[in-house]
Amino acid sequence: MQEQGSVLGAIADLELQLEESQNIIVREQTRLTELEKQLQETQQEVQAALEARIRKVSCLELSALEEVRGYRDPPEPVTMVMDAVCLLFHHPPGWDSAKHLLSLNSFFQELEFFDHRRVSTQQLQELATLVHSPAFDPEVVAEASQACAQLCHWVLAVYECCKLHPYVKSSRRIETEAAAALKHLQLARRLKEEQSRQLKILTHQLESVREQLWQHTEELLQAERVHREATCTVDELGTSVSVWKRDVQRAVTAMETLPGDTLLTAAIISYLGPFGADTRCELLAKWRGLCMTGRLCPAPECSQCGSLAAPLVPVSSLPHGPLCQALGVSERPLQAEALSDLLLSVLLSSCSHNCVQRCPLLVDPEHRLDPHQPHSCFRGDHIMALKDFDVDLCADDPHLLDKLEEAVRTGALVFVRAAERSPSCPRLLSIVSQAYFSLTFYTTLPAHMLTTEMAGPLLCRLHVVDLSLSTLEVERCLQSQLLPPDGRLILSQQKRLEQSRQLLIEKLSSIER
Repeated sequence: MQEQGSVLGAIADLELQLEESQNIIVREQTRLTELEKQLQETQQEVQAALEARIRKVSCLELSALEEVRGYRDPPEPVTMVMDAVCLLFHHPPGWDSAKHLLSLNSFFQELEFFDHRRVSTQQLQELATLVHSPAFDPEVVAEASQACAQLCHWVLAVYECCKLHPYVKSSRRIETEAAAALKHLQLARRLKEEQSRQLKILTHQLESVREQLWQHTEELLQAERVHREATCTVDELGTSVSVWKRDVQRAVTAMETLPGDTLLTAAIISYLGPFGADTRCELLAKWRGLCMTGRLCPAPECSQCGSLAAPLVPVSSLPHGPLCQALGVSERPLQAEALSDLLLSVLLSSCSHNCVQRCPLLVDPEHRLDPHQPHSCFRGDHIMALKDFDVDLCADDPHLLDKLEEAVRTGALVFVRAAERSPSCPRLLSIVSQAYFSLTFYTTLPAHMLTTEMAGPLLCRLHVVDLSLSTLEVERCLQSQLLPPDGRLILSQQKRLEQSRQLLIEKLSSIER
């Protein structure tokens, strides 16, 4: 950035110098033009006078000069003209001197090639006295002598040329000044060319500096981008490390509690089916307390509760974790009444497997699994799910046994309704005892009526799963039907607060352990 500033400063100085040089060039060019114009005008005037002199000289004839020499007593105009000629040739005035001058063989050549520049100032002044005389007029002189009139014209031409001497000197001065101005102009142009060359070099340097600046800017932006990405990566890595550590801790804890959780899950599947929802939750709580404390009752003063002689069995701090793993769903905080739904979902999941030892009997007095019933509040939520059955039969179907035997051969999934109407015969008992056959019975009778309404041999071969509602579910259904909307909203908020409090208590107890 500093280098770019210095280059820009140098370019600005050079541009000012170039502008000044250009102004000097313009001034010198104007002055030179004016001097050349003045010189041309002066030269034209001198040239005109010289041409006039040459014309006058060319008019002279040798015979005319002989005529003038022949005068013994020349007229006054002739004497005046010849005195002027003698003055120019540095001869004394007088007719004798004039006759001697005229008798020279080279007089005509002297007239033709006379150098007016050799005329002194004194001669010019004396000549001016003669020339300004009224009688010094070619027309007046011509009356006395035509040859002297021609000499009079020659003298006047010489006089005019001599008067141009200052202009000639001025012309020479102008020529000198013009040469100096031209020299200055050439110097200014060379200076301008040098400054232009330096400006071009500095401009190239400026472009190079800007290119470097652009590259450095790109590198800086790239470095900032890499730094941001690295920072994000470090943050993500920190988050991932925290998640990994938490997952590792969970995995270590899960490995420690895996035997106990597996034991409880197996016990749930094996024993909790015939019990109601409230009883299942109560038994699960007692089993967990037995595994964690070695006692069936949490109160140590209860003498009727037995204790385990074997070492304690570690289990998960919260009951829903192993159940969610068994169902293959994500572990999440559950509501108080959702634990009963989890237990029921685990039982239903085990019933739908074709490797169960006993066919399940779903006891559904509230018609939770019957989509044709209008009591939607009694049906299961999204946690519960049954497989789609291939065959849906009723137990009082006269062709029930034939259809079941056909399903055994094809491996179809069979759902039998109204199980209390099933015939008690060895053929049905044989079908129920088939391994790797998915057969599910369904009844709407309450669980306590099964022993009186169903045949004992068949009931003994079935795994009863009670789908009746828990107390909390019944309360929720009644409240949703009886309370106004505002009351239901307040009640739901109270439940959420109570659930949060219960969850915090469970987490605190697990941390203390």
